[in-house]
Amino acid sequence: MKKKTALIVSTSILGLIIFILVLNFMDFKILFDNFKEFSIFPFLAYLLVSILMMITGVYRWKVILKAHGFRIRFWRLFSYKIAGFSLCYITPGALVGGEALRAYLLKRNDVKFTEGISSVIIDKFFDLSIAALLTSVGIIIAISFFNISSYYKAVILLVTVAWVVMLSFFLYGSLTKKGFFRHIFRFLHIYRIKSLGKLEEKVEETEKHISHFFRRHKRAFRRCVVISLILWLLMFVEYKIATAVFGYNASLVAVFLIICMVGFSYTFPVPGALGVLEATQASIHSLVGLKAAQGFLLSLLVRARDIFWTILGIIFIYYHGISLAKQLSGNEKK
Repeated sequence: MKKKTALIVSTSILGLIIFILVLNFMDFKILFDNFKEFSIFPFLAYLLVSILMMITGVYRWKVILKAHGFRIRFWRLFSYKIAGFSLCYITPGALVGGEALRAYLLKRNDVKFTEGISSVIIDKFFDLSIAALLTSVGIIIAISFFNISSYYKAVILLVTVAWVVMLSFFLYGSLTKKGFFRHIFRFLHIYRIKSLGKLEEKVEETEKHISHFFRRHKRAFRRCVVISLILWLLMFVEYKIATAVFGYNASLVAVFLIICMVGFSYTFPVPGALGVLEATQASIHSLVGLKAAQGFLLSLLVRARDIFWTILGIIFIYYHGISLAKQLSGNEKK
């Protein structure tokens, strides 16, 4: 627990330092002038679309679980998903403890942990695959029409290709029943570590459930693809409205790149992408001809929304009788 607590504290401090550095580069007069453009009606519309997106995401998870043979009440799944989101938000991205929490909560509905975690992995796959596709398009637009150094172009392309290749191998392994995670286990010789020996068996069982979904539930798969595309359409609307909250109009290309950078920010192992989100939004706004201050304010708006979900998620965690301290330390039994 001490090591993980130290990791959370140290990465939070790092994020706070980045946040202060970004704030230090802001022109406070421009920042204040843009903040005065805040409009309540676009803000309420932004919140409404955000809530609709969360509900849509829960519905997709429900479709996946139904394909697994489980019918669980919608609002129960809603509380599970937000609880998982909150745990992910307050821990470094590398811990991804929120996904395990969702599977753990499903056990209360007679869902085995391996079946629960497989549903969560499939749910994440749809998010990441659509994101990889659209982010690739966004990167092509960015490196084609904006002035970016060759070094950064190479780094961005390398990361994108690696992302797409990894997702392709995951889908291929699931469709052919060869698995993806078990190959990583064997490649890294994790099975030689006695304390993790039994984990490989659970990984294999989990991948059987994942493979069964992709191979046997084509109708559910198609529904999830459609739902994922609707989610991305809603996300475009959400961020288009978000720019209107502070009184400026961003082009569709700019909104697309803003969304890509939000996703990129949350891949960093810093709780809530603290500082990273502000830095990337200030940078991308400047790149597309907008003001860095507008990007900084938009990042605060996104953060306010995510903090709202996090607080609600923490309430749900305690409502379900889960110890947040144990979840953060990884000591809660799965």
